[in-house]
Amino acid sequence: MFRELFARALDEMSYLYMGTQKNQPMVAPAVCSLEEFLEREKAREPVKYFENPGYVPKVEISEPVRRKKYNISKFSFESPVYSPFPANNMVHGRFYERHGEPDAPMVMLLHGWRMESYAFFDRFCRVLVSEGFNCAMPDLPYHMNRTPKHSFAGEHTFTDDAIHTLETIRQTLFDVMSVMNWAREKKKSRKVGVMGMSFGAMMSGLLACVEPTLDFAVLVAPPADPRMVFDDSRLGRLIEKENPRAGRLVRRYNETLSNIALTNMRPMIPIDRIFIAEGLYDGMVPVAAVERLWESWGKPEMKRYPHGHLSIILFNPELETDLRKWLRGVNTDSPLGK
Repeated sequence: MFRELFARALDEMSYLYMGTQKNQPMVAPAVCSLEEFLEREKAREPVKYFENPGYVPKVEISEPVRRKKYNISKFSFESPVYSPFPANNMVHGRFYERHGEPDAPMVMLLHGWRMESYAFFDRFCRVLVSEGFNCAMPDLPYHMNRTPKHSFAGEHTFTDDAIHTLETIRQTLFDVMSVMNWAREKKKSRKVGVMGMSFGAMMSGLLACVEPTLDFAVLVAPPADPRMVFDDSRLGRLIEKENPRAGRLVRRYNETLSNIALTNMRPMIPIDRIFIAEGLYDGMVPVAAVERLWESWGKPEMKRYPHGHLSIILFNPELETDLRKWLRGVNTDSPLGK
């Protein structure tokens, strides 16, 4: 009982914090109709819309900070997608590399929506490194170092402009694919996988559904169905309050969003290379959506924790233990991490 109350209270506190952030002037609206955009960009077909552009970026890496078993560096490169905000067009991030193992399997760790700090995710990077992986943690569009001036982290990710939102999701995937292409070509990484938290888990799931060369994916509290998030959670109501047209657009363009709902897509990687973590008291992502994802994806490995949306990440040593076990299986090719 106490754990449930704590988990739900933590999610409620996050809503209070998000509610204090103020909107800034939004980007100019799209110059064509959504229907024209969907047709021109093949956005009704996610595999084509999100097809890997093959871009191998010229990555700049800072002088590393040396740890006992690995180095930590900052990296940056130009995004393959142009946006109206110069700060957003340069990808930044952190790179954790094991000593003497530049070709070790690579994990791209994707943070959640509105994240402003690496603090919550450094722990998982260290877990990955200790299990034999190198780790790249890119700043997702409009977050961290890519936050435009006079805005808050993630403010421009979801807007009442459906085209801008779709383009932001595409930029997110293309940036992550760029890291993947760099890891394979320049680092000669033996395997490349992805691990995401919340919004990062949704992006990880999308990547698993459109990128056949991905080796494995970890999804922690994934928003598996955007429509269910809007209809059945306070997170959806918060987004709609900040952008009054957003809810109406979600319902008007339900078919468009349904095309990129993880529950309506299928992974291109084997299900024994997929790990899902669900918070039973999640106050942001409906549990029903995660359960539906698990069913529709053929019941991959999934762990259900007595946690909320934030506590499943912040205060959940069981997740770390289960991840370590599963990742060892990925590294040795044993089924289901056993």
